[in-house]
Amino acid sequence: MGSRHWSAAARPGHLQRSAVSPDGQQLAALDGSALRRWDLATAHELPGLPTSPEAQAILSSDYFVQLAFAPDGTRLLANSAVGLAIWELADQAGAPLVEFFSNPLRQLAFSPDGSALVTAGRADTQLWDLAVGDVRWRQQALGPAVYFDS
Repeated sequence: MGSRHWSAAARPGHLQRSAVSPDGQQLAALDGSALRRWDLATAHELPGLPTSPEAQAILSSDYFVQLAFAPDGTRLLANSAVGLAIWELADQAGAPLVEFFSNPLRQLAFSPDGSALVTAGRADTQLWDLAVGDVRWRQQALGPAVYFDS
């Protein structure tokens, strides 16, 4: 068993839905409708990410589902029943890519290199090219689970 190095109990607010970056250096968590990040080596909070009214709608949804880092650690995704928002972590000034869905997402998966994302809802499955922020491929729903096979 490891030892405790940091405690969320000592932080203000109510943290929920968290994710650790693939390199183990960052923690991202939702605090109310605010997305917060910490450097786990120092326990210092990192600068906030830019947001938009659309991204806030996703973060404040009653049906917020998850936070996830891309496998390469360059992107952070927030997903709710109404849509998703993706932040480019190197671009501290750019607004997130936001997409709303008429049917709730059931599953999503990043490609192993973090350059693509597949989303699956009741109606359809979509493959996103994250470099351009556009859907590369769309098909009627394929099933309840999606993944990339490396």
